[in-house]
Amino acid sequence: MPRHWIEPTPVEIPPDLAALNLPPIVAATLVRRGITTAEAARAFLDPDPRRTSNPFDLPDMSLAVERLRRAFDAGERILVWGDFDVDGQTATALLVSALRSHGATVSYHIPDREREGHGISTEVLTEFLDGDQPPAILLTCDTGIAAHEAILLANTRGVDVIVTDHHNLPDELPPALANLNPRRLPPDHAMSGLPGVGVAYMLMTATALKVWNGDLAAFHDLVALGIVADVAPLTGDTRTLLKMGLSQLRGSQRPGIAALIELSGINPLELSEEQIGFALAPRLNALGRLSNAAEGVELLLSQDITEARTRAVSVEQLNAYRKLLTEAVTAAARTQVEADRTRLDPPILVLSGDTWNPGVVGIVANRLVDAYNRPVIIFGGGEQGAAVLKGSARSTAGIDITAAITRAAHDNPGLILRFGGHPMAAGLSVERERIQEFRGAVNRAAKALGVKQVPPPALEIAEWVTLDQITLELADAISQLAPFGAGNPPLTLGVRDVRISFKQNLGRSGEHLRITVQDSEGTTRRVLWWNGAAQAAADPDLLPEEIPVDLAFTARTHDYKGKREIQVEWVEMRPAAGAEAIAPRRKIEVIDMRAAPDPLAALREITAKEPDVILYAEVNLPGVDQPRRFALPLPQNKSAALIIWTAPPSRRILDFLLSAVSPQRVYWLAHDPQIDALEPFVKRLAGLVKYARDHKNGQAGFIELAQVMAHEFDTVESGLKWLHYKGLINMPIAGTAGIYHFSNGSGIESEKLPAQRLELQSLLAEAAAYRQYLRTADIEAIRRQML
Repeated sequence: MPRHWIEPTPVEIPPDLAALNLPPIVAATLVRRGITTAEAARAFLDPDPRRTSNPFDLPDMSLAVERLRRAFDAGERILVWGDFDVDGQTATALLVSALRSHGATVSYHIPDREREGHGISTEVLTEFLDGDQPPAILLTCDTGIAAHEAILLANTRGVDVIVTDHHNLPDELPPALANLNPRRLPPDHAMSGLPGVGVAYMLMTATALKVWNGDLAAFHDLVALGIVADVAPLTGDTRTLLKMGLSQLRGSQRPGIAALIELSGINPLELSEEQIGFALAPRLNALGRLSNAAEGVELLLSQDITEARTRAVSVEQLNAYRKLLTEAVTAAARTQVEADRTRLDPPILVLSGDTWNPGVVGIVANRLVDAYNRPVIIFGGGEQGAAVLKGSARSTAGIDITAAITRAAHDNPGLILRFGGHPMAAGLSVERERIQEFRGAVNRAAKALGVKQVPPPALEIAEWVTLDQITLELADAISQLAPFGAGNPPLTLGVRDVRISFKQNLGRSGEHLRITVQDSEGTTRRVLWWNGAAQAAADPDLLPEEIPVDLAFTARTHDYKGKREIQVEWVEMRPAAGAEAIAPRRKIEVIDMRAAPDPLAALREITAKEPDVILYAEVNLPGVDQPRRFALPLPQNKSAALIIWTAPPSRRILDFLLSAVSPQRVYWLAHDPQIDALEPFVKRLAGLVKYARDHKNGQAGFIELAQVMAHEFDTVESGLKWLHYKGLINMPIAGTAGIYHFSNGSGIESEKLPAQRLELQSLLAEAAAYRQYLRTADIEAIRRQML
């Protein structure tokens, strides 16, 4: 949804602040964000780790530490009970690791999302209490503040409960020995915004001070992961802990995190809060959404890099599947809205789908909040006819979604089976037959709380600049205000009256865009739009190419091959004053033939009916008069019809096929080429290399290899590296004509082979997940990808 652009507010820099000689954009931003003194500016720009709050400011902290001290002295068992999101995983890993490192007997439990949901299941807790070695202490993290029944059960069995949580306080605190929650502090306290991992960190800090005389510096990386993943407000101690954690992450010695960074393709020296939020956290969250989040805790606890890499590859595969599920549910949810726009009349948008996977509905809700500028609650059942649907709610600034759900539950007893959360997010369960009733109840509750209609979304421009003012010096100045996040949003800059001169898809699946803009003086700048390809394809007005535009963007430094550069990232575009955007849309008919009983016979019928059809397949097909196979570089690829015999390995390849052929009709068979596992992939690739050596003077074109292998160029290149490190070939270099020259290898395996195997397996898993989606997704969802 296009936003209302807000002009920069003129400010006057106080003399006290001006004396620091800060860059003008930094000083102006500090004033706009309420920081007007030199002392406050120093504390914000360079927080002192020694000045974090006294952990004993948290109510009940002394009780908790004293009970842990007795447990240490007596060798009592401690059960850590976490949660399945990243905040819960990191908090669990921190508590378990810190306690074990000082001799405590500790086990942990992460609830299964499907079987248990959030919180403490009394049924599962009973299993622990009835076990051979029951705990003496139940220590929760990122959960427990509303678990009255479970805590009472533990008390009746002689188990002391220490709650560490940060979620909204119930009307009455549970009967725990200690309830550590920053919401019990005054709102202006430096610890009031801590997430679950922050509360766990403060408990261990206090314990270190009183019990084992040490510090928690080794755990700052875990704290940083949890802070960013939970979108905690970056004020007070939270900001200080994040800055310390980012420094540690950039040189992380924790094998699990190092393996995640490696597979994510992140330069660890450049790791930022943004990369945590968009690369690392989603990978760990995929475990809690679609599998067992305990695997994430084990990854974070791992002390062996080989084990960590193996676990990280599993995470990578699951994350690829999570992306595809998310795209499918997002498309289906948008279709519901477009089919009935009256759903947008009330202030809270509520959507549901029996078959939508509950593990991704929170991500979808986040996306729709951005798209429709209102709180969104998405329900999914995971299967047709599910009796109970599980929902995730996400909100906009200023609207407490949990308060609305709480009011709806109070006014309609029995309607909401269970729920919990905080002002910006919540989880809940409702019977499928009562979703419509819930939609009305939660919107009545919102209106009763004063929520009528959500104001139009706004985009605040920090400064207007020209293209030639976008420099490294500007990016360095802005970086002084980092880390950015909730409570300290990144600066959005604006440039007026530029034109789009070029755009190009980037990424393994072509999901990103690189756009070149040019001003009237001929100055150009490249702009990156992460994950923008699908949005731009769905709505061409977002990138008007025929008219002058204003560009909103962010700027930061980036290291490319050892050279510092400025990276400009797309936020939004709008037509410049007086301009109107007109953009054509692609129209394609998609004929679904995946269920054809005899695919080759179906193919023969198509080629007889459409002799000029182009075929996308990695091999010649037996018994079929071959139509023109898609190949590069050929000018004759244009055709009114395209057969997709082999499922493309990525969105980028699919988009490229459609752009190159420009079909009006696409026949969709989408076969699996059976080459997305390591063994068949390297076997076929090695065979092609051998054929090139035996019959083609050791030469093969890299385009030819990619087509026959039915994979992206970078996947084929990763496979060639694997053969090289295996000692089978010398690593070929493609010349200017795009021809590889192969020669025999050393016959000796390199120490780099295991890491290369992990990289290749990750790329293959991504392709496999995308092909699986293309072979099973609803044909209408696939057609929308082609628009």
